Amino acid sequence: MDDLQKEHHRLTGLFIEMCNTAAQETENPNLVAAALMTASANYCSYVSTGNAGYLSEKGIDDLTERFRANLQVLQDIKKDEHEKAMAAAQAAEAIKKD
Repeated sequence: MDDLQKEHHRLTGLFIEMCNTAAQETENPNLVAAALMTASANYCSYVSTGNAGYLSEKGIDDLTERFRANLQVLQDIKKDEHEKAMAAAQAAEAIKKD
């Protein structure tokens, strides 16, 4: 893992920690998720266009595709982890039976 990936992972953890705290305060994780998505969209728009600009249709499409690609990578990782955990549990169960 290079330095950029490490920093990305660290920042992601900070956002998750903040969301977990907010979810405890509001007792509504769906509201926290919606607020995070709004904040992310707002910040990404700012990074792309500055305070005075806004995204064109193509800009919205590009940002949506980047979000989709990141979501797909995350889900692939989660699926792989789940499948490994299930295989390990099945192996442990098989050992118990022997």
